[in-house]
Amino acid sequence: MKKKIMAVLLCTVLLLNTGCSFFETSYEEYELSDTILGSTDFSEMKYEHFDPTAVKKTMEGIRKDMEDADNAEQIVKDFESIEDELAVMEASYSLAQLYNSLDANDEYYQDELVYITEVYDEIRDQYCILGKDALESPCADVLRDAWDEDDVDLFENYQAMTDNQKKLRKEEQSLENDYNKAAVKEFTYTINNQAYTMDSLLDAVYAGNITYDQYVEGYYGCMNAMADTLAPIYVDLVKVRMKIATEAGYENYNEYAYKDSYDRDYTPKDAQEFCDVVKKEMVPAFHTLTQNMNSMASTQLDMWSNSKSVDDKLETIRKYLAKVDPVLESNFDYMKKFHLYNVEYDKKKSDGGFTTFIPVYNEPFLYSQPSDSFYDFMTLIHEFGHFNSFCVNVKEASQSVQNLDLAEIASQALELLYTNFYGDMLGEGLGDAASEYTLYQRVDSVLEGCMFDEFQRRVYELDEASVSTDKINAIFVEVADEYFKGEYTKGKGDTLWVMVSHNFESPLYYISYAVSVVPALEVWEIAQTDFDKACKTYMDIVRAGEGDGYKETLERIGVGTPFEDGTMKGIADMIIKQVQ
Repeated sequence: MKKKIMAVLLCTVLLLNTGCSFFETSYEEYELSDTILGSTDFSEMKYEHFDPTAVKKTMEGIRKDMEDADNAEQIVKDFESIEDELAVMEASYSLAQLYNSLDANDEYYQDELVYITEVYDEIRDQYCILGKDALESPCADVLRDAWDEDDVDLFENYQAMTDNQKKLRKEEQSLENDYNKAAVKEFTYTINNQAYTMDSLLDAVYAGNITYDQYVEGYYGCMNAMADTLAPIYVDLVKVRMKIATEAGYENYNEYAYKDSYDRDYTPKDAQEFCDVVKKEMVPAFHTLTQNMNSMASTQLDMWSNSKSVDDKLETIRKYLAKVDPVLESNFDYMKKFHLYNVEYDKKKSDGGFTTFIPVYNEPFLYSQPSDSFYDFMTLIHEFGHFNSFCVNVKEASQSVQNLDLAEIASQALELLYTNFYGDMLGEGLGDAASEYTLYQRVDSVLEGCMFDEFQRRVYELDEASVSTDKINAIFVEVADEYFKGEYTKGKGDTLWVMVSHNFESPLYYISYAVSVVPALEVWEIAQTDFDKACKTYMDIVRAGEGDGYKETLERIGVGTPFEDGTMKGIADMIIKQVQ
């Protein structure tokens, strides 16, 4: 078939992606860096409610016609037309999710996400059953010749979704919508008869209106208020996902997510062994980094970032992209030309940052909600690493082929390469501080990636009846203490997990941040002595694509993985040497 069925039907935790013509919008092909991307300005992308009537009619026709071998060639074409309809559904889902992030209170797109998920599951299920039946029909020989081996295996081994599976998927989407709606509310804590949000607390302590101790008290107070609203939603999500895993035939949700959602080439057991090594080797290195951090410089970095407009920040990033590789500058200009980004603060927007690929239009989109810190600037670099990777690997992106562990290398390694430019960008003193802060954040990503994965795995290992907010909080404190000794205790940080959207929307994603930092740090290590070689290694990783396994791809390029003996100790020693 013109696209791999397997790729079309894989539903990842990011957005569902395929490619074809879309609705009434026409566009000329925009050729760039050996890829073909769409050229539709984001303002011209229109969301349309999907009507499944036509695709259902096509499937009814196939079922009738496949009893006659003379219809085989037409049936091949009809299956391809259904692929196109699936692609349109996926595009609808992508845009609905994006528009929902741009205005988290817009109930129309929340309802559409529930609707599209339900319709997509129904059509996909019927489609796979139809493919399975077609391979047992008189048209089977022609279909086997037309379809890839993986597609044939998918159809032949497909198990139809049960009514309960469909019901659970709908419940999960509905709960995620509840989370998105609740998460944008302002949570407050009262100090001296004044209600403060997390943001206004920071302003108040800078202005001298409250003490630092009051700031800490207020911060935890806001966090706990947030947990009062969000934690019950998470409890319900965990229980629903446990049922989803059981219905799919898995022992627990951890096994389901690692294999079914992310198709990882390592297991939860492998991940735990990696986490144990991180505790032994990387935690001491992180504490060494922390002791060397300059808190005053951190404040100055925040002030620098906050003094820059969005356009200034984007132009500053663009200035250095070609030094890594000219293709990054070209893809950055492409992003700007078609307005494929939204990085301005808007109180209606959901928190966080992400980059997604909008199917059918064949265009990536970069999203960020800033939080008034230097981290906002780093987030733009990070997310553009994803944007550029989508551009370079547009064919894979258009076919839903993405390995999240590899995808995060493209973003995190670019952040680390930018430490080479901070001296020129910010001046020697502040540039050194920015480089240290970047290294600190990346090592922190290893610890947090492991911590949140281990935390979630332990939650999903509970008996469903024992899942409660108190139990979840207790697990978080116990796990967090092994990575960040004494920082989180009951009543003071035990609800921090509610501030991480991935726990709600992308369960067990966080380990991807950890495993991707390791090769990113290897690129950074090379850059200390040979920047050009580091950039080449980085682009080799980006251009390798994301269609193969994480370990297989890195071994082919010659970059180590965190599962190899001695890798983490070598990186930890390198970090300690760098900061001492």
